[in-house]
Amino acid sequence: MVIEKNLWHKMLSIYKSYILGKNALGLIDQALISAGNFTVMVLLARQLHPHDFGVFTLIYTALLLANNIQTGLITQAHNVLAVTKKGREYNIYTTTTAVFQLAFILLAVLLGIIALALSSIFSPGINALVLSTICALVAWQAQEFVRRILYTEDRLCGVLLNDFVSYGGQIVLLVLLWLTSSLTSVTALYSLAVTSAAASVLGALQIRHAICSEISSAIVREIWDYGKWVAAGRIGYWMSVQIYVYITAVLVGPFAAGVIKAVQVILGPLNVPLIFLDTILPIRFSRALDTQGIAGFKRQIKLSFAATSPLLIMYCSLVAIFSTEILRLVYGPKYEQYGLTLALFALYYFVTYIGRIISSGLRAIRETKSFFTIFVSSTIMALIPGILLVLSLKVNGAILAMNLGYSLVDLFWFRKLVNAMRSHTLIQA
Repeated sequence: MVIEKNLWHKMLSIYKSYILGKNALGLIDQALISAGNFTVMVLLARQLHPHDFGVFTLIYTALLLANNIQTGLITQAHNVLAVTKKGREYNIYTTTTAVFQLAFILLAVLLGIIALALSSIFSPGINALVLSTICALVAWQAQEFVRRILYTEDRLCGVLLNDFVSYGGQIVLLVLLWLTSSLTSVTALYSLAVTSAAASVLGALQIRHAICSEISSAIVREIWDYGKWVAAGRIGYWMSVQIYVYITAVLVGPFAAGVIKAVQVILGPLNVPLIFLDTILPIRFSRALDTQGIAGFKRQIKLSFAATSPLLIMYCSLVAIFSTEILRLVYGPKYEQYGLTLALFALYYFVTYIGRIISSGLRAIRETKSFFTIFVSSTIMALIPGILLVLSLKVNGAILAMNLGYSLVDLFWFRKLVNAMRSHTLIQA
């Protein structure tokens, strides 16, 4: 009884630490982003034919991949490496990172121009879609860069203001387009581009103090040395999960990609706590390891599971039980036949939740080099069974394949964490 009471008090302490103070601003900000993404997808899914929504999903997934590479290669390096810099040193670091970011955007634009040239030759009807995608890519990359700089500077109010302009403005524009029956894939992408561009201009003013006229080639090498493995890990994650969106589109049809996205959107609110945990847990675990040793590290991992898993289980279970009713409520009759698909996606979200806590432990204990190889090996092991599942069960097979792939990731990560803790224990002894 005493043990249960102590555990309850510790869980309450964790909840309070997550939702009070500056952490609350981080949660609000992530909720705003999730609301923006939710609005985009729900309105488009209701407005567009499933085939057209599937095409938009393929483009949007590619934009997310570009943002994942940006985060791993550029902005996360700034968040980790520049946070200890001061004065002129910080300004040089930020300016160099900005130049690195500009080069990445120019490379992306070049690839977009090549895609536009090819579409002009082989499929002129999608030129407007390709052009709007390029505009959205540039503006989204710029806005994401400035908001991440604000995170490095711990200016969470500034981040919230910037995201309010971007994602709040996006919600307003999309609702107006939907009410006037003007919402298409092209206008949705231009809305994203306009609001992100406006937030980028605001962000440039917010971080102008950190920009100078000097850059450093040594910092470029440092960013590359740090970011290449993080970016590789994010690409590996994309390969292990999002690749099935494209495989299903090829084997079943573009509409299937739209179905996957439509059901995934229902679970979008879970991204708020999951991404927040992904940010806060490595810090908490690392601090416990430093102050309490491996015993405190293990205790924090167990407490995090105990405090958060009941909420995840409850949410995923409710979505699975009422999947058909939820789809009918959100989309009308268009996707109500995919209740089982939504239930399988709820299981997938729980599988990824487990992985987030395990990977947070690995990052805290400095075991990150294997992330890319684990993702790639899991993808290769699951690929043939995954393709067979898609061929036999269509969309449901794709979600089962995603579950299989990420379950392998969880298993490999768990083995890596156990071995790392044993090694750490031996070193301490």
